[in-house]
Amino acid sequence: ASAQHAVLEASARNIDSQIPRLRRRLARAEWELSEKDEEIAQLKERIGQATRHVEEQSNELRVLQRSHAEHGLHAAQLEEERVQLQRNKAMGERRNRIQTHIAQEERCAQ
Repeated sequence: ASAQHAVLEASARNIDSQIPRLRRRLARAEWELSEKDEEIAQLKERIGQATRHVEEQSNELRVLQRSHAEHGLHAAQLEEERVQLQRNKAMGERRNRIQTHIAQEERCAQ
């Protein structure tokens, strides 16, 4: 029993001698964990900022696309008006040529 008691006491002293080292390791691990928690919080904030920036860019893109589509429609309308004006001009010129021709024929007929 005495030998067993001596072994247990030696084991207890060995365990007791390891406690300060284990506590330091635990404190270091807790500090590293708090550092990682802080890094995670910073990364989450950066993700939030980036997400907001992407949303703003996406909204701007939609506005620009809508504006581009509106300008496209306006350009198509202007092109349609240009073609119509060109037709009207051509018809007016033709009418003037015909009237001039008729007037010349009337003068020749007199």
